[in-house]
Amino acid sequence: MLTALRSALVRAPTLGRVARSLGLGDLLYLSRGEVEAGGRLRRRLLAQALEALVGAVYLDQGLDVTRHFVLRLLQPEAERLEREQPLTDAKSYLQQLTQARTGSRPAYYVISTTGPGHRPHFVVEVRLDDQVLGTGEGDKKQEAEQAAARQALQNWPSANQT
Repeated sequence: MLTALRSALVRAPTLGRVARSLGLGDLLYLSRGEVEAGGRLRRRLLAQALEALVGAVYLDQGLDVTRHFVLRLLQPEAERLEREQPLTDAKSYLQQLTQARTGSRPAYYVISTTGPGHRPHFVVEVRLDDQVLGTGEGDKKQEAEQAAARQALQNWPSANQT
């Protein structure tokens, strides 16, 4: 359970939210093009900025101060994650469910990729054998796969009863 919580805490969506709450986007030195493209709000960039900040605190202040800093920053997110999200991500839960009930693992297929090469948008299907269980979209393939798995779980008979 702690490993799943740690994993959820260090994902870009979580770190990006924390960085946004700190206003880190306003402090980033970015090219004009990146600013115009919304770089100050881009989740991945914000997450990386927060990681860099934690690294700087560690180099400057050491492990004890950094531990206190990180715990104070991430405590509200940890509490929110425990309340709002299952500690197992949708893909992992769907795999556990399908293997337990059918003995088979779901497979993910990219149905389409649109947008420019530097900002693709993916549509993914999750299938069990030949049956489509769900479809999802996202700006990253993993996000689209998670969305497809969430839809599959919503459609799965009595998935919430396990």
